Amino acid sequence: MLRAKNIQIIEYPNGDKIAELLELSTQAWNAKAAEQRNALFLKLYGFDAESKEEAQWGIDKYFKG
Repeated sequence: MLRAKNIQIIEYPNGDKIAELLELSTQAWNAKAAEQRNALFLKLYGFDAESKEEAQWGIDKYFKG
């Protein structure tokens, strides 16, 4: 199985930040990338990426008219 490294930034309440490397499977890496692309697409067209209903409505509206 192929593995890819990812960096996770952990921010503590006092403002300190720690970066740590995570090992993710290729499938998990691709899933995270797809989520990020969807969120960026929705923000670009003014939809709320946090709301699953609005996100799906925005994607349907854009691609299905």
